[in-house]
Amino acid sequence: MGRPRLEAFVEAFFARLLEDPVLGPYFRDLPDPARHLARFTDFWWIALGGESRDPPLIDMVGAHRHLKLSRALINRWLGLFAETAHAHLPAHLAEPLVHMAQGIGRRLEHVLAR
Repeated sequence: MGRPRLEAFVEAFFARLLEDPVLGPYFRDLPDPARHLARFTDFWWIALGGESRDPPLIDMVGAHRHLKLSRALINRWLGLFAETAHAHLPAHLAEPLVHMAQGIGRRLEHVLAR
């Protein structure tokens, strides 16, 4: 995919999250949105096989536990992710990314959703 294309996708997705009436407040209230965006991009870059000199240590469950996420919120996030991926990436790049996100969403849902 290449890092620049991934960064463009992540920025577009983050913009969609900020505009979303349900998910937006979670992201507008981040203490350091730029850091979150950078970590999110690094996470996906590494997940897609990219290398990093300083890979972030991310405890996905621990980082989100305090949010008390519901299945509906996770599914809404996944829906926006898939819509954005298909709008900004060719299908051969969007599909694997969406599939990976769905797997992560299922894991978060299993552990966190009430």
